Amino acid sequence: MNPYNSSIIRVLGQIWALPNTIVSLIYLAIMWTFGQIKPVRKTRISILWVVVSGSRVHEYMEQGNWRGWSSGANIIISHPVSNKLIAHENRHVQQQMVFGIFHLPLYFLEMLRIKLLTNKKPYRDNRFEIDAYDYASNINNQDKEIMPWK
Repeated sequence: MNPYNSSIIRVLGQIWALPNTIVSLIYLAIMWTFGQIKPVRKTRISILWVVVSGSRVHEYMEQGNWRGWSSGANIIISHPVSNKLIAHENRHVQQQMVFGIFHLPLYFLEMLRIKLLTNKKPYRDNRFEIDAYDYASNINNQDKEIMPWK
């Protein structure tokens, strides 16, 4: 059972992640104003934004082989859009609903720990990423988690 199916858990999690959401809405509004991104749809816990093909942000993401990120209740992804990518980023939204404003510092501390104390890769071996990849690999393409609200 997914605890995020409960409306109360979702609302409390969104409140806890609200500072992250507010910060991201500020830079997303700027990016949207300059035609770099566009809002596409909502899932049960997030708002999906897609980077406009050919935009400066799109070029930057392509150079870094970077497909998306999440901040608070926002998911920003590049083309091509896939359900697995949306599920992966939705898992990061869920993580932010648990850790709130501490998510980003914990994420980077985990990367630093891996870099300094192991011979592993800071991104791929990050516990937050492992969890998101595992979650996305087990998601059903028809799961309501990644489908738009109707």
